[in-house]
Formats: sequence, C-alpha cells, structure tokens
Amino acid sequence: MSGADQGYAIFINATGLYVTGYYNATSTGNTDMVTIKYDPATGNEVWSRRYNGTANSNDYGRDIVADASGNVYVTGSATNSGSNTDITTIKYTATGDTVWVRTYNGTYNLADGGWWIRLNDTQYVYVYGTTYTLANVCVVRIYV
Repeated sequence: MSGADQGYAIFINATGLYVTGYYNATSTGNTDMVTIKYDPATGNEVWSRRYNGTANSNDYGRDIVADASGNVYVTGSATNSGSNTDITTIKYTATGDTVWVRTYNGTYNLADGGWWIRLNDTQYVYVYGTTYTLANVCVVRIYV
C-alpha cells in the first residue's frame, strides 16, 4: 500500500462484523471504497471488496448496515467520469458478491456524497447525504 487506509463506519449483528472506509489503491494517492466482513467470533476476515468509480479517482465508504440475512449495504461517494463525485450505494450478498450499485448525481453535477444509510422494516434502503442543490441535503430511497 502506498498511503493511509481508513475505516469510517462499523456495523455488528449476528451475521458478522462489517467495516467500510477507503483503501489507498495507487501510488498517486487515489482511494477506493472498501468494505470488509469479519467473523464476529474469531475476528478473522471473511471477505473484502473494493469499489473504484469510473473516473479511477477518490472513492470513500461512509456508512454500512447489514440485514438479518447477511446482505450488506454501503454508502459513500465515488468519482465518476463526467459527473464529479456521486452518492454511491452498493448492496453485497452475505458472501460478498455485488448485487447492485446505485449512484445519484445532483442537479449541479458537483461533489455529492452519501453519509448515512438505514433499512426500514420492509427492507427499503434510505440514504442521507449532501448534494449541491437548493436544499444541499438529499434523502434517496432505493428500491430493493
């Protein structure tokens, strides 16, 4: 690794201990969003996944949650070609396979980022973040 890595959020339930943040991926200092699942009993890494936005620039995981089935939901920001940084939310299966990636690019095509993620009782995903719009705050409901 060529620089500092950082964890931003942790989530623990019966299916695992989960961490998200960023991984310093290149010698240029660009970062990838990273998500890691640990075995809560042993502390051993079960799997880790990195996400690199389409612009191959700085990407960050900011919050994480898992459901009772072990599906993992992460939000943060990823830098994408032609749209600056976007709110980026990813769903992984219990085994770490990517189910989907959703992005949200604000009206002004500037720096947007997800900060908090929550699931409701019917497993809808809600993301709270900032985007450069008139309100400067965004809540996005993602249908799963």
